[in-house]
Amino acid sequence: MWKIIGTLSFSICLVASAEVDIVKELPAELWMQDSISILSEPEIEREIEIPAGTVFIENSSPERKELSLLSIENPGITSNSYAITGEVYHVDVEDEGYLETWNHFEGSGPFFTRTMSEFGPMRWLANTSMGFREFSLPFRITDGKEMLPTKIELNAILPSTGRVYLRNVNLVEFTGSTEPFSSPGEWWSPSSAGKVGGILGVIGGILGTLIGCCGPLVAKGKAKGLCFGLLFAMAFAGLLQSVVGSIAFFGGHP
Repeated sequence: MWKIIGTLSFSICLVASAEVDIVKELPAELWMQDSISILSEPEIEREIEIPAGTVFIENSSPERKELSLLSIENPGITSNSYAITGEVYHVDVEDEGYLETWNHFEGSGPFFTRTMSEFGPMRWLANTSMGFREFSLPFRITDGKEMLPTKIELNAILPSTGRVYLRNVNLVEFTGSTEPFSSPGEWWSPSSAGKVGGILGVIGGILGTLIGCCGPLVAKGKAKGLCFGLLFAMAFAGLLQSVVGSIAFFGGHP
């Protein structure tokens, strides 16, 4: 029984290791100065401390505003999976705004990625966030590694009024088995959810079959300990799944 419980615990904790190389930091001089301002001193907004060097974007009118933030020529990407990542704090954003990248390739594209998800690092810019949160604008090249980007543009779209702060923005590329559609260091991703869900489904099916097979033996007064042990293992698996799911949910993971 304890071997079964140990297997369940290991399965819950099984996630892909992240291998991320920072390709290029994006300092102030690369940003479109007519679209943004960069804080020269720390500020406090809604009790959230905003450090100097943070990029500030604002739409003070109810009209839709599209802001060009960055244009990175010859980004130096060598992997087929990369992203612009960072942290965002949005305040009083009306409707649903978003960040987007346009990825240009020689003889092809451009292709876009947008933060238009309900959860995770690709979620909308809407209302007021609880401080800075991670964002990620990933892109995966599927037509072969020789097809690499020649230019990457970063924009912000605010459909109405709102204020947005960006910090720790980097261009990164992913290597190994990293899940590109999650932010660096994120331990719970769609890929991880699929793996853990699949393992738990198989183990749950095996446990259910074994418990069913034990029924006739229990009726004869045999194998009661084994049957109760299997039931306990199934309950323990459910408890672990609830704990991990709660941690992922309250940690802002999808």
